[in-house]
Amino acid sequence: NLSKFKVPPYNARSQLVGALAMVPVVHPSSIVKENSDTRAQLAAAMENVKNTYSAYLANPHLPAITAVSARITPGKTASTRASVTNIGVIDRTIPLKYFRDGSEGTEPVFEIDDVWSGQRTGACSKLTVHFWTLKGRMYLMTQTNDTWDEEYLRNFLLRIIAIACDII
Repeated sequence: NLSKFKVPPYNARSQLVGALAMVPVVHPSSIVKENSDTRAQLAAAMENVKNTYSAYLANPHLPAITAVSARITPGKTASTRASVTNIGVIDRTIPLKYFRDGSEGTEPVFEIDDVWSGQRTGACSKLTVHFWTLKGRMYLMTQTNDTWDEEYLRNFLLRIIAIACDII
């Protein structure tokens, strides 16, 4: 989340443009080979993500990194087969209730109960996994184009669910 880089005045609950950045994370196979236990493998992978992410967050030029990378190599993607995004806590990003004339003491005009994303990735064959939370529930969405084998994608999703259940 790039909110800390925004210069006031701005409305943090309504300004969504430029709120995310891409952070490339490479996981060496040694991370999984060193541990046979699923939890230990996940903990090692999460530590790797945390260290890489922390290094990017410490960079004062973080808001420009994704834009500059896209400009230097337009239309190119990393040589990885998958990417993961953390959209974040939706409740902290946008209001979940909208009131007539901004009057919160009245019945809301509408309320957000669920959030989904629909995308079509034609040129990019990278498998992408999106995570977000809303009202204390974690959501997971996988996205790719038609070049992937349907059974492989199903097994990939089932593996993510198995790991999550093993942690819980």
